[in-house]
Amino acid sequence: MKQNGLFIAIVVVLIIFAGLFFYIRQADMQNERVDAMMEEVSDGQTEDSSEPAVQGTYAVSVEETVVNWEGRKPLLVDYKEAGTLKVSEGSVEVAEDGAVSGSFSFDMESIDTPTTMGNKPPAMLIGHLKSEDFFNVEEFPTAEFEIREVARAEDVETSHAYTVTGDLTIKGITNEITFPALIYMEDGALVAEASTQFDRTLWDIRYGSNNFFDNVGNNLIDDLITIAFKLVAHSE
Repeated sequence: MKQNGLFIAIVVVLIIFAGLFFYIRQADMQNERVDAMMEEVSDGQTEDSSEPAVQGTYAVSVEETVVNWEGRKPLLVDYKEAGTLKVSEGSVEVAEDGAVSGSFSFDMESIDTPTTMGNKPPAMLIGHLKSEDFFNVEEFPTAEFEIREVARAEDVETSHAYTVTGDLTIKGITNEITFPALIYMEDGALVAEASTQFDRTLWDIRYGSNNFFDNVGNNLIDDLITIAFKLVAHSE
């Protein structure tokens, strides 16, 4: 019986870590794809079979859109916490001249993670992320991003690589962010892929930051949060 119990425990642990690897790898793959495309653009060597964005108004598909997040403890080797976040609604408009605008809302209640790197259960980490120490979800159940400008990278007309600038609002605080993205048509849907990092302390998320607290030791949390997403939208 003890051997059976040990075997089951090992299997459960392996499944949990496989789930964590999946979430982290999904974010890494999106990062790698965007980085590779941007490098190809700078070299003038893009060969993408997808189509450029088509004029129209598009509604974001909540079911098909994937958002991954990742945080780190830099003093602990390979310590990452990773998970997902859902978009609650959004729309994108592509003008005749190719200009792109739009806005999105993120459901902060949907913050999730399959497991944690420490000994605490995932529910404890999720609860902490939703607390006033981090995103204060009870008071601020959504976060928003509004596109201000989308510029084609390096003015390469054959590329789907762009630089996106917009306003990110978290906890009622708005700051401008800029990041590279791929925007293209796939099977009739408008797709945007991107990855970026933002300094959480600019949105008053200071827990574990050595810029605001002394002697945090191994509990030091990187100020930079990584977000990688694949947004899918369909013509209205």
